[in-house]
Amino acid sequence: MLRLENLTCGYGETQVVRSLSFNVKEGEVLSFIGPNGAGKTSTLLCLMGLVLCKEGSIFYNEKNITSLPSEQRIKEGISLVPEGRRIFPDLSIFENLMVGGHTLSKDKCLKNISKGYDYFPILKQRKNQLAGSLSGGEQQMLAMARALMVNPRLLLVDEISLGLMPKIVDECYEVLKALKGQGLGIILVEQNTEKAIEMADHIVVLEAGNAIWKGSSEMAEKEDVIQKLLI
Repeated sequence: MLRLENLTCGYGETQVVRSLSFNVKEGEVLSFIGPNGAGKTSTLLCLMGLVLCKEGSIFYNEKNITSLPSEQRIKEGISLVPEGRRIFPDLSIFENLMVGGHTLSKDKCLKNISKGYDYFPILKQRKNQLAGSLSGGEQQMLAMARALMVNPRLLLVDEISLGLMPKIVDECYEVLKALKGQGLGIILVEQNTEKAIEMADHIVVLEAGNAIWKGSSEMAEKEDVIQKLLI
């Protein structure tokens, strides 16, 4: 589904990620783990076309999308749940979801909103409530539902558990597991290493923009990689 070949990306003259390569297949989860500033979020933003790819190539379904603008990548089936949620606080839940599906027909948009409500029933109950008045957990649910509006086949998820109660984190991860079961590829940036390993098929450990370890979650647990490299 997704293949990166020697990706180097950054801001201006600064290289944030260097020579990164990995693959993600349909129904697989790849988790990025590493300290703050390691380049995890920058990699996701580069995949969305929001950070400059300086070198290397990005292939999605065997198509080279390295130079595609972000709106075209969305149409190709890639969507982002951003760090910090980035919902529109002065719009209602329903209006936020409509914005997420603005490229769709009205009928399709309403159908996908209904799917989002199925994943997160609390959003349906409060659909007319301003998003800025929601709890952090509810805002995270809204950010996830908004990203799903375009029927992505590859979902990029940045810090889903940040600042949330464990119960809400578990609910969000149950949705990710359901999406994985439907064949979505998922790339997950997560500080909660236990959740990241539990969810992932494959793990990439980033440090200062370099991949210092790559392998399966089983290998990571067996070799105690996370403890050795990050603590």
